[in-house]
Amino acid sequence: MNFGETNKSNRIVKKTDVKLCTLCGTLNHEGNADCFICGWHGSFSQDQPTIELAWKRFESLYEEVRAEHITAKLQRPVGDFGADRPASLLERLSGKIKGAWDRFQTQRDLRMAQRAAGLKSGIPSKPDHLGV
Repeated sequence: MNFGETNKSNRIVKKTDVKLCTLCGTLNHEGNADCFICGWHGSFSQDQPTIELAWKRFESLYEEVRAEHITAKLQRPVGDFGADRPASLLERLSGKIKGAWDRFQTQRDLRMAQRAAGLKSGIPSKPDHLGV
């Protein structure tokens, strides 16, 4: 028994674990609240014949349907003996930088929204040194 095959089989998805986005028709994992392709967050279709057609399309493209095909999350690469390969120093550093940048942009957007709300409310601003 090869440990790599065992881990690989855990990433393969069953037909009962999927649903169809009613907006774009993409297969999504049943755990997805929103469609990972178009962002739809309404109802999803559970029509089995349509799911079967979408399933066959994925099988023709990829030979099997895996979790990374129906979610936005990519599976981590597998290292020796089927164990997840730990993230490299560069991957961890770039993840931390991306997280910090995302937080900065979120705070900036919040400040801009607060400033725009203050301008729309008609609250007079403090006059500058020219009295304007």
